[in-house]
Amino acid sequence: MLTTVPSGFMLQPNSVGDTGPSNLAKAAHDDGGAGARAALERAGFLRGFQRLWTNPDETAQNFIILYQFKSKAGATLYARRTRALLPRGLKKGHRAIALAVTGIPDAFGFVGPGPSGGNGAVVVFQHGVYLIDTAANTNAGSASDEGAAVEALALAQYARLQAIT
Repeated sequence: MLTTVPSGFMLQPNSVGDTGPSNLAKAAHDDGGAGARAALERAGFLRGFQRLWTNPDETAQNFIILYQFKSKAGATLYARRTRALLPRGLKKGHRAIALAVTGIPDAFGFVGPGPSGGNGAVVVFQHGVYLIDTAANTNAGSASDEGAAVEALALAQYARLQAIT
């Protein structure tokens, strides 16, 4: 898991945003889609961890979810599900705009308006047996700002995984 704090942000304790370690039950709850537990079991979910950073006035967040699976094939399987479910977090009636992610093989992402206002961006990628879901959102920034923020977060997490695996 990424250990550096994004510039201008503060690491939040695990009690904020229900972050920290994720077991199967928590991962299924956070997935939120139909059949989540079965999908995670089929993919061979082992464990996960979530981390949240906010800016000082808490109008912007950076968030990472890292899940470990028994195999690369399992991580790939769950990545497909994640990709299909990502747009559900958009404001009703809006479409996701694809985010081109450079420097991370097979990463995918999008930007768009969040359900409660503001803009959000997500990048998801797989590295071996790991699936990483990074998100950035704000109540004040533009979609391009969020896209740049989430891409930087994803690249930092990717570099961390490259260094330790």
